[in-house]
Order: sequence, then C-alpha cells, then structure tokens
Amino acid sequence: MQKDIVIFPEPQELKIRKGEVAIALDMPVVISKSASELEKESAELLIKYIEDVSKKKLLLIKTDKIENKKRMILLRSLNNKKSSHKKGFSDEDGYFLKIGDEQVIIEGKNPAGVLYAVQTLIQLINFKNGILTVPEVEIKDFPDYKYRGLFIENKWGPDLMTLQDWKNLIDYMANIKLNALGIGVYGCWCVQYENKITEFLLLPFKKYPDLKTPWRIHYYSPLRKREVISDYLPEMFTRDFFDEVIAYGRKRNVIVFPYFNSAGHNTLIPRLYPDVSAKESTGVPTNYGFYLTNPKTYELLFNIYDEIIDRYLKPQGIDFFHLQLDEVYEVNGVDFKDLYRKVDPWCKCSQCSAKTKEELFIDFFIQLARHLKEKGMKKIILYADYISKIGLINESFSSRLKKENLFKEVVIDCWWYAPEISSKFPHFPSGVNNKLGLNLWVKPITCYWNWSWYGSYLNNIFNMLDKGYKEGAEGAQSYTVYDYGYHQNYYCLAEYSWNQRKKETLEQFREKYARFIFGAQWQKGKAALDELEKAVTTDEYACDHYARKLPYYFYTYVAGGHPYPRHYPQEVIESLSKEGKKYCEDIGQMIENITSAEKGFLSFKEKKTNFPRLIDCWLAECKRIKNINRELLIILEVENLRKVSSKSRQIIYKLKEALNMHNDMMAEIERVKSQYIVPGTLRNLMPMRDYLTCLLLRKNKKIAENLPGGLDKEAEV
Repeated sequence: MQKDIVIFPEPQELKIRKGEVAIALDMPVVISKSASELEKESAELLIKYIEDVSKKKLLLIKTDKIENKKRMILLRSLNNKKSSHKKGFSDEDGYFLKIGDEQVIIEGKNPAGVLYAVQTLIQLINFKNGILTVPEVEIKDFPDYKYRGLFIENKWGPDLMTLQDWKNLIDYMANIKLNALGIGVYGCWCVQYENKITEFLLLPFKKYPDLKTPWRIHYYSPLRKREVISDYLPEMFTRDFFDEVIAYGRKRNVIVFPYFNSAGHNTLIPRLYPDVSAKESTGVPTNYGFYLTNPKTYELLFNIYDEIIDRYLKPQGIDFFHLQLDEVYEVNGVDFKDLYRKVDPWCKCSQCSAKTKEELFIDFFIQLARHLKEKGMKKIILYADYISKIGLINESFSSRLKKENLFKEVVIDCWWYAPEISSKFPHFPSGVNNKLGLNLWVKPITCYWNWSWYGSYLNNIFNMLDKGYKEGAEGAQSYTVYDYGYHQNYYCLAEYSWNQRKKETLEQFREKYARFIFGAQWQKGKAALDELEKAVTTDEYACDHYARKLPYYFYTYVAGGHPYPRHYPQEVIESLSKEGKKYCEDIGQMIENITSAEKGFLSFKEKKTNFPRLIDCWLAECKRIKNINRELLIILEVENLRKVSSKSRQIIYKLKEALNMHNDMMAEIERVKSQYIVPGTLRNLMPMRDYLTCLLLRKNKKIAENLPGGLDKEAEV
C-alpha cells in the first residue's frame, strides 16, 4: 500500500512520479470513432464526474487521428493490439494508466480495462480552489479473480428494491471494480412471520401465473408516529424489470444473472404443484422438495428456466445461471399440521427409493445442467456444501461431467461465513480446481442479518479469498443483502478479489480504509472503527453468543421445547437471568466499546467528510447495539425492583427510559437506512417496543394507580 495515494482496490503496479498534473478544463477527452459502447460509457462517466466536482464539462472528441498526445485525456481499448506501453499486457481486463506532462493516457486491454482505468483516475482527481489536479503516476493493473461481485439473497430488503435501487447498486459495484451481480430470484425457507413460510419469487412466469409470493409486513414507524401494515408483492415481480437491471449492468461491465434454487430451499413450487412434490411413502405430497423421478418435475423446471433465459438472459447476452442446490436436508417449520416435524426433501415413493440420494442428486443435476447448456448457458453453477457432504466432489464426478460434455460449463461455488475456514466442514473442499480441474468460485459473506445486528466479516472475507486464490478459484461472489452501512466489508471484498499478489495484512487494509474514509484524521476514525469491530466480531466478549441471542429475528424460527409463536423478549430475559453477572460484565464491555466508537464517529459529524451518510449509518448501528443492551439491563433491573414495593415509582421511570431509548433508536434507523431496508428492520424491533409498552401501561397499571397522583406526566408514553 502506498500511503501517499489511496486507491481501491490496490493496483498491481503503481509508480509515483514527482509532483502533480493539472487537468485544464478545456482539455478534451479523446476516444476512437470505433469505440465500443463500454468505452463511450467510460468516457461519459469521467466527463460527468469532472462536471460534478468542477461545474465544467470537458469536450468529448471521437477521432482516429491523434497527432499530439499532449493536453488530452486519451481513452482507448487495445483489443489485442500492441500497447504503446513497452511492457504490454498479459491479463484480461487489465489497463495501463499514465499521467504526466499535461496528458492522461488510458489503455485497456479490452473495453472493461478502459472502464477500470477511469474508475482509478476518478479516485486520483483532486479539486481545490477551482483547479483539477492528479498525481503524476504510472499504473499497470489487472484483476487476480476474473469474476468479482455480490450475490443478493432474496429476502427482506432486496424484495423492496426499486429499479433505481438496483442501478445504484450496480454503480456502486462498478466504482470498486466488481463485475458480477447474482440475484436470488427464487428461494424458500420455513415459517417465520405472519404464520407464513418465508418464500420469495422475484420474477413473474406467464406459464405459471399462480407462482407469486405476496407478503404483509407490520411495523411501527417512529417518524410517522403510527403503525404501518403493508401488503405487497416484490417490486421486481410487480414491475417486471429484471431485464432492465441486466441491461444496466452491461453499461457498467457488471454481469447480472439469476440464482434459482430447487432441491433445497424449496416449498412454493411443490406446494402449488403437488404432482412434482416429493412424496411420503404413502404417496402424500410433502410440499417440500421434488419428485426427482417424475418427468413432470423436469417439464415444469425446464419451462421456468426457458422463460428466464428467453425473456431476460438471451436478449442481453447473459449465459450464467446459478442452480444453488445447497442445504438439501430435513427442516421443521414447513408442515402447517405439525410445525415441529422435520420434513425430508427426498421423495420416498417406490421409484425414488430404488435409488440412493447420491444417485438421485447427480442425475437431477446432470439433467438440469444438460438442459441449461442446450439453452446456451456457459456458466452453470452449483454450491459445494451438499455434493461435498455426500462425497460427490471426486474423480468420478469429474469424469461424469466430461462424459456429459459439461466439464467446461460447471462451476463449484464454495460458501462459508465463519471467520476461520475449518477443515471439519464440507463447504470448502480442497482440490476442486487444483486436483480435479473444475471451475471454482468462493463465497464469503459481506452483509446479512442487517435487520437485527451489525456484523463485521473482514476475517471471513480475507480468509476465503486467500484460500480461493491458492485453490485456483476464478470467481469470488459474496453472500449479501445490500446495505450501504456495510461499506467496509464490500471494500474488503473488492480489495482482495482484485489483488492477491500484493496482498497486505488485514490490519494494513484497516489502516488503508481509514485513510480513504477519514483522510488526515484517519487515526481517530480507525480507532472508532476498531471499537465497533471489537463489539461485533465473533472472537471477543462473547459477542457472537449475544448477537444471536438478543435480537427478535432468531426467535421467529420454530424451536423444540418452545411454544410457537415464541415469547419474545421473555425467552431472552429468562436466559440472561440465568447468566447473571457474566452477562452484565460481557454487555458492559460491549457497551463500553460501542460508546467509544460512537464518540469517535460523532466527532466527524462536525467536520466536512466525503462520507457523511456512512458516518450516520455507523452511528445508527452503534445506537442500536447500545440501546438494545441497555434496555435489557433495565428490564433485568426492573424484575429485581418489582420485588420491592417501595421502588414502584423507580420502576415506572426506568421503563419509560427504556421505551424512549427504543423509540429513539428506531427513529434513527428509519432516518438513516435505505428505504427498502427500513420495514424489515423496524418489524424486528417492534416486539421489544410492544413489550416495554405493555410492561409500562398494563403490567404496572396497579403500581401506577397506587402512586401519588396516579400515572403522572413523567410516566406517560
């Protein structure tokens, strides 16, 4: 890392010359007459950025006659032609950027390289006192992972993203040189909210109009001071704009493609079309999993795949399709007659029972993959966890793919979300590429559970991308529901998926990131980030233990030994009461860390910063973690005070304090978070608000009535 110049992601080669070069506002941007659409987009992107910061618009010239390279910004794609840079290029999407002597020269090995050079140049531009300057540098750069990007899980938040939200996400990705966006268009889980199975379908199907996933979401809005009940279908489903998202991605060199699950995570299709559902041995449909020996199953799936490909992918030249096929195991919470019953996705009819699960799975996958290849798909992707668990990632599997002429198309995607990669788990088997020669992608995590609790996944990202590079992976696409507040995680993904050859330590990344965000005050900013990190990483102060114990979300699942719907926060309070002093000490330390982080971030509220919204997001996360813990401490204290009748007024005041903290925290989240994240987040905060309200107004009504003067103004809600 060059501390004088901060570029994300870190270039492979960076030479810093002396001084800076002024960009005159009459200096033209020059491209070839035969420039590709992506080159034109890159030129317009640069011109617009300069116009935004300087209020002056540079002239765009299209010409093939370049007599004098001075006083111009030259953008050109080599397209396998010889570079004017003496070392040339050897890597796809690479670029050469030279700044000096009143000129900027950009040469991309291909149009994507031109775009990435422009993104780097934009980071180097300074505008002060009406003058545009850039440091005199020479950069040769290229990515170490061919495909770098995000997989957006189709849960709460993404289902409400508008077309503009998706475009904003693509712009964000392109800015940090991410080039692959997977969108989960179909996925199912189990019962959680509104006594409904969690199911999301983001695309409408003309042949299967009954396939849809309506939702009701109920939450309290502090800013509107009322409860909100919203009945809706996913935004992408209603407005049917998946093709527009794909088309916009092409303008930013971001490949947009679908994830569509089938074997695991699958309840909607088998419930609505019971002929294709897995069967009990009695022949009764389970409404979970597929009848894998039934031709009707393949007819239905192929019809769905064909509509996705023909309507959305082919017209935009997209040939990637992710089948997922992960977590194929028994689950509870899908049988409405008995939510506690574990339901098996494997069909138990006589035809399916005649085969092993391994045989059923591989035959199922081969038929799906064969069809997708016939439809023109060149990347057919599946997760590694289940096929690794049943021992299918081996020479026999590799040979079968070669025999079926699918070896080049199939990609094994290894996901893992813990900080360290354990050899005890099958999610990331070794030798997928190095030994078997199969295409390999890796999937770290950058954001999830954001509706409950902030998470830092830097260790996971760093370790997954390190292992992936050593194993020969060509792609890295993180698991996420996009939340701008997880900015540092996304930048970590961009950094290490682009550049592994000059890989720094994670601590060096943190310092570089702090320099990028906070500038000259980076040490103060980094100290605040470090304190937040201590409170949310899994290896300090038992945070992971509490992060999965305190928020409401984890109590929306069916669990043995507990009634359903579960009692929240009563379960939490009972559990914490048993931990007693240990909980108070752990949470006290967490609150101390968060308070220090909050103080550090607040100091930047008064200063001019390039990332004011990010500071607001971090402050909101600090408030959420701190207030939830303080509220629980108050509730535990109140439980003790209730045993002492003389403390009744104190109880009222403490409950009022907790409720005010909760409302304040909810209001801050509603103000700061993206509009599509707010409903799901506030829904998960509402049960605690209801509990505090009831505890104050109902359970303590008798206490309030016996207070002198009744429930006085101080105690009113």
